[in-house]
Amino acid sequence: MLFNSVEFLVFFPIVFIMYFSLSSKVRYIWLLAASYFFYMCWNPKYMILIFLSTAITFGSGVIMEAVREKNGDLVQKNFWLCSCLVVSCIFNLLVLFYFKYFEFAIRNINRVIGMGGGIPVFMASNYTSRGDFFLYFSGFRICDRCISGGY
Repeated sequence: MLFNSVEFLVFFPIVFIMYFSLSSKVRYIWLLAASYFFYMCWNPKYMILIFLSTAITFGSGVIMEAVREKNGDLVQKNFWLCSCLVVSCIFNLLVLFYFKYFEFAIRNINRVIGMGGGIPVFMASNYTSRGDFFLYFSGFRICDRCISGGY
């Protein structure tokens, strides 16, 4: 399903109307399910990766929230908050790099070191999800809000 397709023209109003007709507690679950469906229409084999990314980002946010509410040493709290944020960011940025920029990096490394065959490019850059940036930076925003107490 593409943004300029007939399927999306049907999909978006349904998601939009359902989002505003549901209670505030269920809205985000609906939006998450609709997002997963949208990604699955594009390429179902990457759903495990999207589920894993969501689980790591959500788990980091839950841990950060628990650490933030816990009484104790401020230095230790900041260590755990930063550790969770760094783990979440590094995982998501590595996935983003792998699918968006790895082939570009390998081709340029091969060009710079002058290797004709060079490092083999076996990447799936052509299979990159359209919403990777949105997905990962939304996760970063959620983690940031957990640290600052916005949630």
